[in-house]
Amino acid sequence: MTTAAPGSQEGGGRRFRIAGCLGFGAVVTALFVATLWLPDSLTYPTDYPQMMLAAIAVLFFVAAGLAVRETEDATTPLERGTDLAPGGPWALAVSVVLSIIYVASWNFAGFYLSTLIFIALQLWTLGQRNPIILSAVPVATTLLVWCVFTLLLSMSFPTATLFG
Repeated sequence: MTTAAPGSQEGGGRRFRIAGCLGFGAVVTALFVATLWLPDSLTYPTDYPQMMLAAIAVLFFVAAGLAVRETEDATTPLERGTDLAPGGPWALAVSVVLSIIYVASWNFAGFYLSTLIFIALQLWTLGQRNPIILSAVPVATTLLVWCVFTLLLSMSFPTATLFG
């Protein structure tokens, strides 16, 4: 059996993060299931929050799975569990604030522009500093969302009052 490197999140910190991801994933899943009983469930305008709840739940479960697969040899500050690390208290607080601003900005800036900016800021918050990734991932994700929901599912998203 190997021992964890000093400062790594192996052991208690890693188990706490896995349990937290699974717990929050279960809570968000329960919220999603509870919204299925609402009148007009999965139809406009209640479909947006429901899709967000489902996506957030999936992300929590993916994060838990990734935490299980982590290696023991943490070498970068983000992997060592500093306050700015993904899952650290400051990154969590900034992510919550960004999410609230993101959803609140849909009517003003529109869904697509808000999504583009949100993803870029969230990547920055989580430690991504590569300018190619910071620009390509938000554009690709926004285009994917547009293709799936607009072209395949024929769903309309909130339009911007910012541009008229």
